[in-house]
Amino acid sequence: MGGVYILSVKNIKLKRDGKELLRGVDLEIGECEIHSVIGTNGAGKSTLAYLLMGIGGYSPEKCSIHLNAEDITQFTI
Repeated sequence: MGGVYILSVKNIKLKRDGKELLRGVDLEIGECEIHSVIGTNGAGKSTLAYLLMGIGGYSPEKCSIHLNAEDITQFTI
């Protein structure tokens, strides 16, 4: 890992209602890149999207989210 990324997410951990929903997720998206998140139902795709968008109730217990090198981890939608 390293370099300049438009979106950089490191070590996302999220628990809700006592359940571990995300554990140690890393994601880096560079300029002009397209990524998709795939998986079975219940794999955490929507949870990851809600967390990245800052939707209420989806605050990570540990992670860093940077957009264009600015820390937006605690921003809301």
